[in-house]
Amino acid sequence: MSTFDRVIFVCNGNTCRSPMAATVMANLKQDIISESRGMVVLFPEPYNPKAVAVAAKHNMIIPNNSAKQLLNEDFGNDTLVLAMDSSMKQKIYDEYSEAINVYTLSEYAGELSRR
Repeated sequence: MSTFDRVIFVCNGNTCRSPMAATVMANLKQDIISESRGMVVLFPEPYNPKAVAVAAKHNMIIPNNSAKQLLNEDFGNDTLVLAMDSSMKQKIYDEYSEAINVYTLSEYAGELSRR
């Protein structure tokens, strides 16, 4: 595995799972840019208040941002993209011509554990 400067977590709407994952990563690893995106973002919807509350309960602040659509410009050699499951990973490769370095969370975690 390469070393990445940025990680993007991807879920469907970018209002719950991926913002939470990006927040956890930002709190664990300060030397990497941690962001989140969605596969189906029709408008810049605010993050789910329940996700914000759960993070706050663990002393983590999800930035006051709103949902962002995953774009071809998000991919690059220095960017790791972590999808929530294998069907989402496949959808990313099917729908984004620039998609590289896309793994599922469990797939990438397994790769790290073998190091």
